[in-house]
Amino acid sequence: MKLFALTFTMLWGSMMYAQISHDFSIYSEDGEKFTFYANGQQFNVEPQSRIEINNTNHDYFRDVRIVFEDSSIETIHKKFIQIGNVTQSEDHIPVVCLYRIVNKKGTYKVKFGGRSNKKIQGGNNVIIIND
Repeated sequence: MKLFALTFTMLWGSMMYAQISHDFSIYSEDGEKFTFYANGQQFNVEPQSRIEINNTNHDYFRDVRIVFEDSSIETIHKKFIQIGNVTQSEDHIPVVCLYRIVNKKGTYKVKFGGRSNKKIQGGNNVIIIND
């Protein structure tokens, strides 16, 4: 019976881990509202100053477009935004990734804000830290 319980626990834990993906946030430092497009998909219906995308299976976004609510601000085009850790092995460790939109002398750019391993709260208030 103990062997069954151990096997079940290990399988359940690995299945739970396999379903966990990256979290991605992008925000405007000055509070401008924008619509975020990536990989041919629009991620928010109404313009917002901060977008959070939880549990995305993408390690990166391609063909990123940021369209501001204020039409006087030029649309930002980026070919590539990295989400997952570039040095990670094939273990696919989920991360939380942050980017920010900055205004440098009237020109808006997307800058990397930070990345850390995702902390996941499992059943029975168990917190899994992927360090």
